Amino acid sequence: MSKYNISRISLVFALAGCWYVQSYFLALIILVVFIGLLSVGAFLIRWNFYHTSINHVENSSALFLTFDDGPHQQITPLILDTLKAYNAKAIFFCIGNKICGNELLLQRMVLEGHVIGVHTWSHSYWFDLFSTHKMKQEIVATQGEIQRTTGQFPLLFRPPYGVTNPNLARAMKQTEVISIGWNIRSLDTVIKSSQKIIGRIQHRLQPQSILLLHDTQPHSVEVLKGLLDLCAEKKLTIGDVQKYWDCYRK
Repeated sequence: MSKYNISRISLVFALAGCWYVQSYFLALIILVVFIGLLSVGAFLIRWNFYHTSINHVENSSALFLTFDDGPHQQITPLILDTLKAYNAKAIFFCIGNKICGNELLLQRMVLEGHVIGVHTWSHSYWFDLFSTHKMKQEIVATQGEIQRTTGQFPLLFRPPYGVTNPNLARAMKQTEVISIGWNIRSLDTVIKSSQKIIGRIQHRLQPQSILLLHDTQPHSVEVLKGLLDLCAEKKLTIGDVQKYWDCYRK
């Protein structure tokens, strides 16, 4: 075989090798991008990647307040006092295993015109790894506890940490709950300064928005007061949750 033929064969193998390497890296890049999209879609509830959530309220001139992770025996009553003083209403997404011993707080929420939603039974750090069946059990158990306490069967649901995945999507579909997200996240469980919390979101407060807060932090009341004062200055109405959300419960 001539050196010319050997060179041609070598060139063919070299090109084939380059094509293989490029294809391998291209496939790897596609896989990484795909996994990245799945991950980001899981953590950004506003993307509605796995399941459709209500992340803002269309055709509304009001801002809607929501509180997660309660009831808290000491802080939730102060939150309720503040809301009453400002004549503002909110949705409280309660954790099922915190209700026992705090039944009066849930009953007060209902009496004062607030709406109660489901935030799972345990709010476990590992909730996103649960099976569909176990997720469904947590939702149903919390619905039952809220109904036992208030006489109302809730259908509003907020995923822990706002994380969704195929298992949770199936569990929500089977329980027929309405997933409520947000478009303003206060980060009040991470930021400990009430002024910094208010400062980072004050320019985002606008009609149709759903604001995520917590009724569990030492600074929760101060944050709420500051936000309500700011809304009053901006002439921004706090949404009547009974009007917009009461249809989502039995």
